[in-house]
Amino acid sequence: MSETVQISSKKTIAVVTDDTMRSNYQQVELLNGIAQYVIEHNNYIIEQLTARDINVNAPFRNFDGIIVHSSLSDALVEKIKATGLPIVDLTGEYEDDKQIISVDSDAYKLGKMAAEWFLRRGFTNFAVFGFKDQRFDSHMNDGFTSTLRKCGYGCNILLRRPTPIPCEETESYNRKLQEWASELPRKTAVFCHGATLASQLVTLSLKCGRNVPKDIAIMSAGNDVHLCSLQSMTISGVDENMQGVGYAAMRVIAHILDHPVKPKKRRKFCVSPIGVVERESTRVYPVDPPWLAKLLLVLDDNLSRNFTLPELAKLANVSQSTLQSTFNKTFGMSTGKYMTNIKMREAKRLIEMKKFSMKEIASKLSFSSPTCFTYAYKSFYGHPPSADMRK
Repeated sequence: MSETVQISSKKTIAVVTDDTMRSNYQQVELLNGIAQYVIEHNNYIIEQLTARDINVNAPFRNFDGIIVHSSLSDALVEKIKATGLPIVDLTGEYEDDKQIISVDSDAYKLGKMAAEWFLRRGFTNFAVFGFKDQRFDSHMNDGFTSTLRKCGYGCNILLRRPTPIPCEETESYNRKLQEWASELPRKTAVFCHGATLASQLVTLSLKCGRNVPKDIAIMSAGNDVHLCSLQSMTISGVDENMQGVGYAAMRVIAHILDHPVKPKKRRKFCVSPIGVVERESTRVYPVDPPWLAKLLLVLDDNLSRNFTLPELAKLANVSQSTLQSTFNKTFGMSTGKYMTNIKMREAKRLIEMKKFSMKEIASKLSFSSPTCFTYAYKSFYGHPPSADMRK
């Protein structure tokens, strides 16, 4: 009696990464996103390759699609394109190539998010420390500076070349950066192109006697947990949602395999960043009087509580009338409306993370039930939270 041979209908996708993947936070997050899609759909097999693997003969013979997150030589890129397989690039290096589809975090929105966060904090002085001649970084700058311009603010910009600095130039480079940091006005918000630059700026700012974050508040474009958290001063960062980028890459590959399209109709796909993850480097409100700046941090730390006006006045050690008049003068709203604003902003951030249920978010923000939370959210944004969850 002959046996029936089961042929797997699963598609096999090659994911080309750097050899240093294990120490690369971005690639780990991308792979987590890819894995999430595979777990949810259960009809794909993932095989990880490196540039060295591509050099062997016919490495893609049994694959159905390719995802690239590695800087490859022109020869290797041509070798991949010659397969005729759908290719999704996550590096941003090949977005002009019609045979390759790019998926990346939305750089413009990332810069816009950083600017909006600083503006909500009350900053009026701004700066950028970043890389020159890089497309992604240029889009971030546009998002950051255009958002500031709409509010009537300028921006001090210092850019350096993206290649590593030779040892003989390090001293002069550090001296230039230190001089720049020392000349920034007090209470300046600085947006840096990545955690490495943010870490350099924190170190040299402290070295030249600037207080971080009171004199200079520093934020990284990107939330590399290892670089941002394992510092003598932890660094705030905009979570660029690399897990979402990996997930989106798989969605694009799956769609192309099911619905092949002509190369000219393919375009770049941008994934929305999640938002700012605050740490010590921006933990400040540049407002007066000092008691108000301290109280605002207390409110940020206790979103799961509902403070009464007497409780807030006691915390600030001022009268209730002084408390109300100060909030109205500084923010143009009452204390109650201010607390609603910060809770609703946090609610939107938690929803966009897609990690929490409605019940969990309601509990985190001190609502007695999901129904009460839904009513408050709809009153504030004009639509229910479920509408944002579906995006």
